[in-house]
Amino acid sequence: MLITIDLQSEIPLYLQLKTQLIKGIATGELAEGEPLPSFRQLSADLGINMLTVKKTYDQLKQEGYLTMHRQKGAVVNGQLHARMTDQYVLTLKQQLAPFITEAFCYGMKKAQFTAICNALYEELEEGKEND
Repeated sequence: MLITIDLQSEIPLYLQLKTQLIKGIATGELAEGEPLPSFRQLSADLGINMLTVKKTYDQLKQEGYLTMHRQKGAVVNGQLHARMTDQYVLTLKQQLAPFITEAFCYGMKKAQFTAICNALYEELEEGKEND
């Protein structure tokens, strides 16, 4: 999986990395049980601080995307799809609320917003089908 970090972006580096890794898991580019590079290796490959990678991996572990093994390091969680819970739905609503509010303030109609969401969801589904 190719990860690109934009050092000029206003989006924090750890969030750029986290988003791309989650997308890789969602599309199947990163398969269940697949080990990820070590903190040191990925930080060297991307030219970012090792603690940034560690922070990202720690968050992904806490959110259930990764598990940590002594020998393999960070591994894509094989039980992720079984984790859809009421708590996840609540968290998702809380995360979406600011985006919806901002879009509303800019005058975006509900149909436009849902069309954007649908297009992004379809991109993920297509990425998964192309494997």
